[in-house]
This record gives sequence, structure tokens and C-alpha cells, in this order.
Amino acid sequence: MIRELVLPAGHPPTTLADLPPGTRVGTSAPRRAALLKALYPKLTPVPIRGNADSRLAALDEDRLGADVMIAALAGLRRLGLAHRVTEILDPTVWLPAAGAGIVVIEHRADDPDVARLLDFVTHPPTRILLEAERAVLTVLEGGCLTAASAHAVLDPDTGLVTVHAAVLDPAGGPALRSSACGPGNHAADIGRKAGLELLQAGAARLLAVTP
Repeated sequence: MIRELVLPAGHPPTTLADLPPGTRVGTSAPRRAALLKALYPKLTPVPIRGNADSRLAALDEDRLGADVMIAALAGLRRLGLAHRVTEILDPTVWLPAAGAGIVVIEHRADDPDVARLLDFVTHPPTRILLEAERAVLTVLEGGCLTAASAHAVLDPDTGLVTVHAAVLDPAGGPALRSSACGPGNHAADIGRKAGLELLQAGAARLLAVTP
């Protein structure tokens, strides 16, 4: 899920890189807080809660406890507030959680009839991306709270899927990153390769750290 920088109403346009040292950046995810510490150690992440419109109102009224905030682009678009976006954060750098933004339906593994029915509502390209991203977490033995991210991109012309993955340091140290590319019909294998590269780089040490 793509994220973006949002500033208080009336604030001159700027980017994360140009914000002054000590700027409080609101985010709801420890994963993004760790990324912010690694990418922009001069900035200060602070936790925020609430839905998109209430956070935006609190930011504008200086009640959020943060000077700026990171929000979901899709959420602001649904609210008709995409014009508030100041900087769209590159998802290959600001890696989202594996499977972020993808809606799934679960069914019993021993129920092939339901599986066949669900084939009609399955979007094959999205399934390829999900398989690749989830394979990264499987190798890392991670879950929704694991300090790891994965983002897959499918090239519709070549059928190749590229997986970018990272394991973050909750203390704000450099993240471990990996990437792998291959045919979309082997998406899970590509994801596993990216995950294994992270383990070989020492990801287990970071995964053992409690945020």
C-alpha cells in the first residue's frame, strides 16, 4: 500500500528529506517508524491513532502530537483529499507489509467446490504478487507484527515478478534489504529466494529484537 507525506494545511510544500531536524513525523506502524529512523535519523517518529479524516483534522489543528504525518494514499483518495499529498513515498524504498492492500477470502483446504467458485473472483496478477510477498514472510517465520516488509511488482509485458524485501532494525539501524526476480508462475520461489538472502545477511538477529 503506497504511503505519502501529509503536511498541516497552509504549510509550504516540502519532502521528508527537506524537513528540519527534530520534526515529529506521525505514523501508526512500528515498521514505518523503523524505516524513518533508518532513512532519516534527524526526524522523530511518533505514534498516532485514528481514522484518516480525524488524523488530518487533528494535524491541521495541532492536536495530533506530530508536525507532519505519513498516511495511506488510497485512504485520502477515497475521501477526496488526494490534493493534501505532498510527497508520494517510493514503495520499493518504503516497503509495505506483505500483502498490504490485498483483499482475500479464505476457505477450507479440503473444500474443492468452494475453491472452484472462488476462482471466478480471483485476480491472477494480484495472486502472483501475494504469493511472492507471503513467501518472504514464510521463510522468515514472520507474521503481521514482524519487523519485515515485502513488495512485489509484476511486469505485464514480460510476466516477470520482482520482489523487494527488507528486515528492519527497531532501534533505527540500517535495514537489511534483498531483491529477487523471476517468472510469475514461480512467484513463491522468487519470494523464498528474497527471504533466504535476508537470512543469510543476518536477519534472524534483527527479527529477535522486540520493538
